Amino acid sequence: MALNSKVKLYASLSIALSVFGFFALENATLADTSVVQMPEEYVTGRAPAGFNAPQALQLAPPPNAERNREGEQALNGTVYTVIAPTFDGSDGNLSYFRFINMSGAPTTIDLSVVGSVSAITYGTATFNIPDKASPQYSMDEILSEAGAGSLLTGDTGYSFYVKSPSAGNYVGYQHVIYNGTNGFFENMSVCTFDPTFDYSIINSALVNVHTSVLSGYPTLVFLHNYANSDRDYQVTITDSRTGVVQGVVNIATTANTSYASPMSFFEDLVDWIPSNNQQHANLIFEPLIQGSTYTAIVGQGIQNSSFNSLVNMTQVCGIHHQ
Repeated sequence: MALNSKVKLYASLSIALSVFGFFALENATLADTSVVQMPEEYVTGRAPAGFNAPQALQLAPPPNAERNREGEQALNGTVYTVIAPTFDGSDGNLSYFRFINMSGAPTTIDLSVVGSVSAITYGTATFNIPDKASPQYSMDEILSEAGAGSLLTGDTGYSFYVKSPSAGNYVGYQHVIYNGTNGFFENMSVCTFDPTFDYSIINSALVNVHTSVLSGYPTLVFLHNYANSDRDYQVTITDSRTGVVQGVVNIATTANTSYASPMSFFEDLVDWIPSNNQQHANLIFEPLIQGSTYTAIVGQGIQNSSFNSLVNMTQVCGIHHQ
């Protein structure tokens, strides 16, 4: 091909690429700035007018007379840790909640049951949580404790607004669902995070690990030492319901090594035979040498034989508000 022809070809290609690039940039810009409204059919909850105002305002008049309770006001969710969505069993899935206390002393969890869409407070309750415990409550138990009635016409579900006098470094919750019809369960914990909090305490504890009592759903305990040297850890094993210590064991790990062990391994180490009402245990991991750097990643997976799957039950959320 002649040099002149090559020049013309390169020029044509440059123009074509420039034009293509312009339209591509323009389309990318349009794609980046366009907004798709979420359809009404997907709405599960809506705050009333004035919800985010400096002062709580009277609810807008409800469309149904059954919800016309004089004096009802919306809660300011910014001063609570909010657990949502929850499942009341109407779709086959029932929520269970574990309230976690690693503060070193007994504490309380204050809970308000709030209706979605109405923002009505259906009831309140206070739960006493022993140290090193994470007692489990079903959705039905919490609603009963709070004196909350059935959903009013127009409401689609309950949400929980919680507080604790103990700092979120040490207290938290785990939300799981269980379907009694097909045996499905899942960790539904949806966390919010506060950059001023150190989550290392609750992240170094595995809560409500299935003991050997729940042999149909055995737990695997995962541990990885990410240090470039061998490390020893102290593991405190407690009854999740009461926080009573069942034993303490020291374990040695190799540098950069992962382990997966059944819960029965830890039970045997401390000569603990769980009773029928000790279905859940907490494992609290700490460096054996106090003050040394914690270099472990811990997790738990529960084998669901119904689905031949391993369910990750590690995630817990902090309760930030006091």
